[in-house]
Amino acid sequence: MVDLRENIVLVSLIVGVDGWDRMVSLKKEKALEKSREQIKKLRQNSGIFLEQSRWQHLYLKRMHRNL
Repeated sequence: MVDLRENIVLVSLIVGVDGWDRMVSLKKEKALEKSREQIKKLRQNSGIFLEQSRWQHLYLKRMHRNL
């Protein structure tokens, strides 16, 4: 009977550690996915900013010519 309890405890520990590892790896995957989304948003926003800057530059250049 004692051997059975020891085996159950050992199996429970192994399953617990395996579950913990899975949880940690899922959190890492979610964090990585979130950082990829943030990088994608930054790239999109910087592209919009560069486009706006280019148009502002062209507008100011045209205004300067008209002076």
